[in-house]
Amino acid sequence: MIRALLAVVVFCVSAQCFAEDFGIEDDSLTDPPANVQSAIRRDPSYSEYGRCVVTGKQIHLSANSNKTYFAVTTANGCNWGAALGPIWVVALDSNRAKVILTTGGALLHVESHKRNGLRNITVSTGSAGEIADNLFKFNGRRYVRSSFRRYSTGR
Repeated sequence: MIRALLAVVVFCVSAQCFAEDFGIEDDSLTDPPANVQSAIRRDPSYSEYGRCVVTGKQIHLSANSNKTYFAVTTANGCNWGAALGPIWVVALDSNRAKVILTTGGALLHVESHKRNGLRNITVSTGSAGEIADNLFKFNGRRYVRSSFRRYSTGR
């Protein structure tokens, strides 16, 4: 009985730890606010996705900010590559939205470490034989890539 309870506690803690993740294939993604969508459509990186509908969810990059942050991708795999879709992170302050990260990947994980007030972000992508992680850190204006790691899955 105690082992079963411990397993439930470990699972719940694990689920909480990964509550900040954003996956491009997550079924819970919804329409972001109109001003977030407009900021993405104005971004030069969106030009190749002009016919695509965007979808996303709120993520928590800072507990001390008056801003709200959203991770967004294109819906229904629109213009995706293999295991790779577009990802935008948008900061929303009142009614003003600004794209602070443009990248591609499959999964976005919000890290616990911060730089310039916002948490670091790892964006991952992969295939049957390899996983790649890009670590992004906030420079005060936008996220910039800090490091790149590639792992073999041994397949």
